[in-house]
Amino acid sequence: EMTVEMEQPGLGRIKLMGNPIKMSETRPYPKGPAPGLGEDNRSVLTKLLGLSEAELERLRREGVI
Repeated sequence: EMTVEMEQPGLGRIKLMGNPIKMSETRPYPKGPAPGLGEDNRSVLTKLLGLSEAELERLRREGVI
């Protein structure tokens, strides 16, 4: 089971590489589909980069994001 089929929104069924290491506590397959383009932007910009809501709004107004 080196490949796994999974439903990817917008693409249908796709084949992905499974985990080649099989251990009792290791998940042998991806936990879900990849996020859509831009789906995680807010989380990345606020949680990882520390931008405030005001900064996000300013960047939107200026056409940066």
